[in-house]
Amino acid sequence: MVRRDAWMVVALLAFAAGVIALLEHARERRHTIYHGRSLAEWLVAIGDARAGVRDTAAYALTRLVPAFPAALPAVMRAEADLLGDADEEVQAEATAALIAMGPGSDSTVPIMIGVLARDPNASARVHAAQVLGALGQLSRAAVPTIIGALADSNASVRLVAVNALGRIGLPADQLRDVARASTDGVAAVRAAAIEALIALHAPAETLRAIGERAGHDPDAVVRVEAAYALASGGSPACVVPRLVVALDDVDPLVRAAAATVLGRLGPEASSATVALERAATDSDREVRAVATQSLRAVRRTP
Repeated sequence: MVRRDAWMVVALLAFAAGVIALLEHARERRHTIYHGRSLAEWLVAIGDARAGVRDTAAYALTRLVPAFPAALPAVMRAEADLLGDADEEVQAEATAALIAMGPGSDSTVPIMIGVLARDPNASARVHAAQVLGALGQLSRAAVPTIIGALADSNASVRLVAVNALGRIGLPADQLRDVARASTDGVAAVRAAAIEALIALHAPAETLRAIGERAGHDPDAVVRVEAAYALASGGSPACVVPRLVVALDDVDPLVRAAAATVLGRLGPEASSATVALERAATDSDREVRAVATQSLRAVRRTP
């Protein structure tokens, strides 16, 4: 009886060891196989004729590459090839993959520089600039190429490039390139350039000059950014009169922005009290709400 019980224990232990081994094998397989395919097979699937397969491949590679760090450069190049894919969902998945894996590879930035500088596909250039911007200061080496992209023939490339520069950062002597973009022929690029200059802490005189010029822009979004540029552009004595003018803009978005900025200036914008009182009765509900709130801030005792 004792002997039989001992054999039972041994059998149970052997069974448990087998189960553990199987679970360990399954765990390892999860890291090296995704939906029945290996990393090498998913790399091949990047060139599949079906967009759904390419989309899945872009994601699958991000799941599998941690188990094969030596394959990371090849995976990054494969993902880069999808940035100009005919399918927008594939482009987006590849972009997300490059952003997720990018910090772990020294090849990311050089590969993206190559795409942004030389790829004939505008979508690929757009997404390459997006990846570089998302990587922030890790993309410092790409700054000259991104500045060059501000002259790209495609407006979307220029837009994403100027946004990227705002995220990466620039020394003062290179801000002139972003300032030049604030006169771009496309309004969205002009607005993004002003926003980037604010984020980059451009000199007050630069922001004030651009804010004054952009305050007359035909596009309302650019005029909104002009209001924020003025707020960052020096002494309230200089900028408050221009913000008061913006309170009478034909577009409620601009009027609301001007009221917001005046509120942020607080008591230093007290000379705008009458204009804000008038704005508090504006025909637009948002303008009225912002102006009323800003009045409280302007009237606050310093």
